[in-house]
Amino acid sequence: MSNRRGHIFKKNSLVFLIVALYNLWTLKPVTILYTGTERFNDVVVDHLPLTDRDRIQWFRNHREELKNRFNISNIFYYKIFVWDVGNGFTNHILSRHSDLYCFDKMQSEKNCIDKNRLLTIEVYNDGNEIYTVHGYSDITYTIGKDGIIKMNRDEHFFERVYENVMQSINPLNYL
Repeated sequence: MSNRRGHIFKKNSLVFLIVALYNLWTLKPVTILYTGTERFNDVVVDHLPLTDRDRIQWFRNHREELKNRFNISNIFYYKIFVWDVGNGFTNHILSRHSDLYCFDKMQSEKNCIDKNRLLTIEVYNDGNEIYTVHGYSDITYTIGKDGIIKMNRDEHFFERVYENVMQSINPLNYL
């Protein structure tokens, strides 16, 4: 009987730990480290919330602040890319990573980050918004004038996953 109690205690402890870590992550405020208009409206953050819904809500809560930073007025359309700072800003010459996104207008030798886009936001002046949450699969959500969030299903998701897996195990990639 005590062995069973120990097993239940371990399960409950694990669940508690996962919930605690999730709450710590989501309660930690997102820090905007850089905004710029290199090629696009770029935002570099230290992290975003874990869930798609919370990422979208984060942008909606900070929309006016970001519009002011980018000097976006009531134009027909604007697009914002939110990037993860990852291990911090780096120098493109000294970095051991080859896939970098650099901010040429940044007044620092360390003006690049590893390419890791977290969120893309497209806003139209007719009230429609499109959010693409980037990760293993890019999931797109549309919010209409009515405020209802609709997830746009990707018909070719499993085909892309299969292609990525096959490409990653292709022996020719390692020659």
